[in-house]
Amino acid sequence: MSYQPLARKYRPRKFSDLIGQEAATQALCNAIKIGREPAAVIFSGVRGIGKTTTARLYAKALNCEQPEAGEPCGKCNSCSAIAGGYHEDVLEIDGASHNGVDEVRALKETVSYVPHRSRYKVYIIDEVHMLSISAFNALLKTLEEPPPHVIFIFATTELQKVPQTIVGRCQTFYLQKLSIALTVQRIREILTLEKVEFEEEALATVAREGHGSMRDALTFLDQAIALGEGKLSKAGLAKIVSSISGDAIIDLLGHLTRKDGEQCIEAIAKMDQAGWDFTEAVEELARYARHGFLCSSLDKNSVSAEFLGIGEDEYQRLNQIGAELKQFELNRIFRTFIKCRQDLDGSDLDRFVFENYCLEWCLDPGFPSLDELLSGQKSSPTPKAPQKQPSAPKEKPANKPQFVNALKEFSNGGEQKKNPQAAPPSPSLDELGLVKASQIHQEQQQALPFPETWEALVALWRSKKPLEARKFEEVHLKSYSKDKIELEVKPESLAAKDLLNPEMQRSIRTALKGLCGFFGSFQVTVIEKGSEAQLSESILESKNRERSQLEQTWIQEAKDHTWTQGIIAGMQGQLEKVVLKEQR
Repeated sequence: MSYQPLARKYRPRKFSDLIGQEAATQALCNAIKIGREPAAVIFSGVRGIGKTTTARLYAKALNCEQPEAGEPCGKCNSCSAIAGGYHEDVLEIDGASHNGVDEVRALKETVSYVPHRSRYKVYIIDEVHMLSISAFNALLKTLEEPPPHVIFIFATTELQKVPQTIVGRCQTFYLQKLSIALTVQRIREILTLEKVEFEEEALATVAREGHGSMRDALTFLDQAIALGEGKLSKAGLAKIVSSISGDAIIDLLGHLTRKDGEQCIEAIAKMDQAGWDFTEAVEELARYARHGFLCSSLDKNSVSAEFLGIGEDEYQRLNQIGAELKQFELNRIFRTFIKCRQDLDGSDLDRFVFENYCLEWCLDPGFPSLDELLSGQKSSPTPKAPQKQPSAPKEKPANKPQFVNALKEFSNGGEQKKNPQAAPPSPSLDELGLVKASQIHQEQQQALPFPETWEALVALWRSKKPLEARKFEEVHLKSYSKDKIELEVKPESLAAKDLLNPEMQRSIRTALKGLCGFFGSFQVTVIEKGSEAQLSESILESKNRERSQLEQTWIQEAKDHTWTQGIIAGMQGQLEKVVLKEQR
């Protein structure tokens, strides 16, 4: 007998064998036990997580001759036939190759036939999103009112492509991606059953290559065992996975935490010589920074090496790095290199971009902590070895900054006495690194006064951005104050497309903050049906109304003029209408 791949050999035979999908399996088992089986279900999720397997298990449980608490026995003739794929009452259809309306019509003709030997006739349609719109429409009526002996089971990786008319007639189960911990546990069990020698640290690598899919992980495991000549080792996996070493990435992470720029540049140079892809290197660095942040922030029982999908040695090193840093330092590194990843484009400049981000991190002194402020000290960006200085006469230690003394006096409930011979004046906000407050104050000082009316605000906006001001003339004002501006737009107006966009609203709020010091909320909503009569007049409507009144006044004055009356009299009343054009 030929070799059977691990993904097929260890395919679940019962609901209890299906790991990571407890919610879906429990719902199906309970439905079968109480006799409330859904006539149409959809299993949705990424590839390789068990959609088709779950569909077959559901078909087994429905037609099993000796079910046990909703579970298929796996031993009766019906279960064996479904597992072998030759049960005449269970029909599996590939939606990708049978996606036309003719195939669905042929299927509908067989629906009325009763099952040959089982309780239900089951139709399993894989990749159902590949069906055409006509095929879906042909299936609607049968799906809504199926015969009592028919069950439809759909599987799809792209649920958003299935029409809502189909989804609304089915019970939908969202199958979850498998975590690294669950995948490692299952791989360990399979290797033990197969009597294959393995290194514990290699299991996490195999689980990561599965990307949440047990089928992909077992397929990769087959390849790794064959390459390792019947064994699974970390050294053997290095030949078929990315050449990026976790130890090298953690070394670089350690250089960043110590802010050692020279070591960072040297480490990146070694990566370049080894032919590393810097996109993958930056992703790995951000991933390990995230792991370290979790290790330093959460309880040890919540975050384990198996949960993170890394080796025990790497886990211990990350714990050591996290213990030596401030709480959010690793999170700042993570966010920094997520931004670095976005700046990489696969060119030769990737190395320089990577180096620049590393040096920028090492040379940035950061903000001082509260303890450093209270002690009158400021952390240095890079720890340097102390240099010998020429001897000098000892001086009396300088007093601590006035800011520190004032802070202590305030905490004690007293007030520091003024001393004309006190230490130099207290440091400014910028000297202490607290620049955010001063920047906000500066923005408020530079902004113009907030206009009293909405029309004045639009006029101010028109003076700065005349093209964008046209959008505000179409809206209807709902409320206007320095704390809140709320507008309403008609859905068919030209301004609705832009002003209803959340990104555009945030951009306008930012512009108003710099223009007139507006720090309140800015909202734009659609006008509800039936409330048109309660709307306030828009600026554009007001302009059109005033223009129309002015034109009517001009026409009436022209008609009343003696010259016009003479023309009308000369034409013996034949002139019925006079149209005047505005002189521009």
